[in-house]
Amino acid sequence: MKHEDTDVTDDEFLVRLVIEHKFRLVGTEYRLKEGIFNPSNNDTDGLSFYRLSCLNSPIQSLDSKKLESHDLFGLVKVTVATIRSLGWNVVRSKEELCPGHVILPQINSEDYGKDDNSDFRAKLLKLKNEAESYIIRFPPKFLKK
Repeated sequence: MKHEDTDVTDDEFLVRLVIEHKFRLVGTEYRLKEGIFNPSNNDTDGLSFYRLSCLNSPIQSLDSKKLESHDLFGLVKVTVATIRSLGWNVVRSKEELCPGHVILPQINSEDYGKDDNSDFRAKLLKLKNEAESYIIRFPPKFLKK
């Protein structure tokens, strides 16, 4: 396990918590909706992720949320190499509740809100497509049948 103060390397995976309404049913499979990486109005500094290499398991990233909300989230992972190939930076940003917190400063609410951002949205779609290959955990309600 890496210490969170070490440099972020291209071979690492980043884990993202995905709220349950960002999943959709396609045929018999659950998939990710197109806007899973769209920043919210609160994402002024950038979009939050957790370095998998700094966690005991991907589930540890849920420690950043209140225990009663854990079942509202699924987890996906993406590679740092993909993020950097899109021209984005991964910046360490410590938080108390969970180790390995990083932000992607270029994915923020201000840039997303610009009128001419078709390139930005295309990059978000590429990131979503990679994440769809690496769904770690579905929100538990999707597993109940």
